[in-house]
Amino acid sequence: MKKAVILLAVVITTLFTTLNAQTYYLYLWKGDYRMGLSAGGSYGINGTMQFIPQQYSSLTEVEGSFKRGLSPIISLYFGRERKLNSDNLHFGFDGSLGYSADRWSVEFKDTNNNITTAKVKSPNIRFEEGVYMSYLPNPQIAINAGGYIYENFILSSSEKFETVDEDGDEAPNPIEGFSDDDFVSSGFGFGVMFKVGMTYYFNETFFAAVNAQYSLPLLSSATFFGEESDTNPSWGDGVEYIQKNKLSNIGIVFTIGFRFTNN
Repeated sequence: MKKAVILLAVVITTLFTTLNAQTYYLYLWKGDYRMGLSAGGSYGINGTMQFIPQQYSSLTEVEGSFKRGLSPIISLYFGRERKLNSDNLHFGFDGSLGYSADRWSVEFKDTNNNITTAKVKSPNIRFEEGVYMSYLPNPQIAINAGGYIYENFILSSSEKFETVDEDGDEAPNPIEGFSDDDFVSSGFGFGVMFKVGMTYYFNETFFAAVNAQYSLPLLSSATFFGEESDTNPSWGDGVEYIQKNKLSNIGIVFTIGFRFTNN
């Protein structure tokens, strides 16, 4: 009986504490909830990889051939926002869960002067979260700026290889016995991101936003983002590659969504 009373007291105390915390949270945050769908793209603005032939490799990187492509972005958006001391200044926190795919290519020359082009797509699932400030010159327009962190789960890459001779005709591919997981491995990474943009409110419910963003990876366990040298022993001609510096990105993302308040 005593144990039952103690258990009941614990349950009541926990429930009371939880309800009080929720009440306090709702009182503290008298703002709105936001949900939406985002889409856009990003592009690498600096950073490169250096591909170094192993001892008996017949392949050497064509200088300056490493190029980064446009990476698509699609994500679910969610957030909260509230007024500060005036109707013109708001504070919010938001985030997204989505998909993107880093794209890049590089060329190699073999001892017969044939050129092999490797085109790589490295997909990842990314979660972003951060805080921002908004200035509203009028009720329909908001100018936003914020700082974020992101975590991404990097999936195994897919590759396409094409080899041509000096005349541009198809030639035998010198890369044999290749394993996808050895080129860009799966892994986990995180970084920082900064955004500036604008939101337009159609009415009290619907809004559209556009944001320019700059992202910088800080750490990753996948080869593509790693700073340390990684070798690829199952690549037939034996090439190792290293990242020389951080592969930062700029991008633009459009969001359309709705909001509702608990005022």
